[in-house]
Amino acid sequence: MTYPSLINIGIQQKQKISAEVFKDTRLSLLVDNDTLAVMQNPCGNTDIAERQRLFSALLGDSPNSGTEASDTELLTAFVALRKTADYINSLYADYSNSINREEKALLCTLILQNFVKFSISASELTNSTTLCKRFSESFRKFCQSEAFSEFKDELEKVIPVLDELRSYICRISGNMHYLSLPENDTSFGAKNKAEIKTDSEASSGYLSRLLSCAKKFGLGEITPEAIIPRRLTAGLTYAASKLHPQEFKLILIFAEKYRHIIEPEFLEYRAQLGFYISICRLIQRIRKAGIPVCYPIISEKRQIILREAFDITLLEKGEKNIIPNNADFTENEPFFFLTGANGGGKTTYLRTVGISVLLFLSGAPVPCKSADISPLYSVFTHFPHDERFELSGRFVDEQARVNDILLEVREGCLVLLNETYSTTSEQKALRCTSELAEKLYKKGIFGVYVTHHKIDGTYETSVKGLRIPMLNVLLDKDGTKRTYKIARRTETESSHAQDILKKYRLDFNSLKERFGD
Repeated sequence: MTYPSLINIGIQQKQKISAEVFKDTRLSLLVDNDTLAVMQNPCGNTDIAERQRLFSALLGDSPNSGTEASDTELLTAFVALRKTADYINSLYADYSNSINREEKALLCTLILQNFVKFSISASELTNSTTLCKRFSESFRKFCQSEAFSEFKDELEKVIPVLDELRSYICRISGNMHYLSLPENDTSFGAKNKAEIKTDSEASSGYLSRLLSCAKKFGLGEITPEAIIPRRLTAGLTYAASKLHPQEFKLILIFAEKYRHIIEPEFLEYRAQLGFYISICRLIQRIRKAGIPVCYPIISEKRQIILREAFDITLLEKGEKNIIPNNADFTENEPFFFLTGANGGGKTTYLRTVGISVLLFLSGAPVPCKSADISPLYSVFTHFPHDERFELSGRFVDEQARVNDILLEVREGCLVLLNETYSTTSEQKALRCTSELAEKLYKKGIFGVYVTHHKIDGTYETSVKGLRIPMLNVLLDKDGTKRTYKIARRTETESSHAQDILKKYRLDFNSLKERFGD
């Protein structure tokens, strides 16, 4: 039995994205850890295209459709498969930690029972996208084989034994008790209290007798709960094996014969299915908020073009009027400085660009009106984390993190820098900022460098002829209110502070005119 990946066609050969990137962009607030683990490995052209097709089928829309839709049949099937895979992984964790032969055999048999359920459900998927079709056909081929028929027949002989050894829950005076019932208990399989026979109707079962005794002693309402598979301790399992030697012998033989079926590749389906489900839930939430979603064009040129892109992390703050922004990174202008007043949307812009690229590299829909992006090698971020600097100091920590980025970064990466070197002296900060921007620019890196240092027009570094373009926070017509829009800054535009000073005639020239030298 082979277990083809649900997320990749080929082998990934790109730089793994650090978990810090997802924390810096706050994408970690929107999806679970399993999804983030998948997203840390950026896709190439083929995998991006194939995942886009599968997401389109799961969401019930076509590329570049902005319509909101309910769960599709395929997404519902994925949710059911994930539930089974989650239970299998939980059992497998217990199985791996078990040192008792009988307990191991019992858990292995429970795993295989649920594996059959998973396999049959997977084989019934009819979606034609490459990733899903390859996945379902592998299980379909297995389920149609003689080996599977033999395996399933032997499992059906073991299932009654499993049922007999299952645990039952019963609450008495607020305490929970777990009981293993003999097969002749008439309450076996009862779903609610009404279905459990009275002591006069059935006196042989443990649960029936317990209910009767509790009633006589006035212990109050007792609620037998659903039948559940229950992992016993190693000692209790061993004791149970002595009480039921024939049953455990059958389980031991079966587990030994078929335990090879469950391989590590199969266990990965839990995270793979969870990735699609988590992203689909996120996209549904985004659409419900009225934010457009698109499937980006996979660009043959080296570029990142975003139109009306949104910072979806603001949904976590309950924001309803999120301002979209555009982004244009090309081979000619891959890197920008971004300046402007605090609270004007600079960090939001970084997150907007970062999240759009991260979702694109995962093959997922992106929260913007349209996008044209080339598959990048990796993504790097450098955001301030003040709580880390108790021992070495912020500058030392920043420099160490910057050096790590410079060692790993290469052409075709995105780097987002947020107020790097902002706490050191102005002269030192300008020098470090210049050197870092120069190194990244010369490597052909896509990136944005947010800085509060005064940079007039375009910033000319120590390398002759190297001029890095500027982005700036836009103001309203009066020049006093922030619009939270970011745009390319021209040589004639001034900073937010200068605009305010001019408005109230507090700039240098106005003061000189009023008061002289």
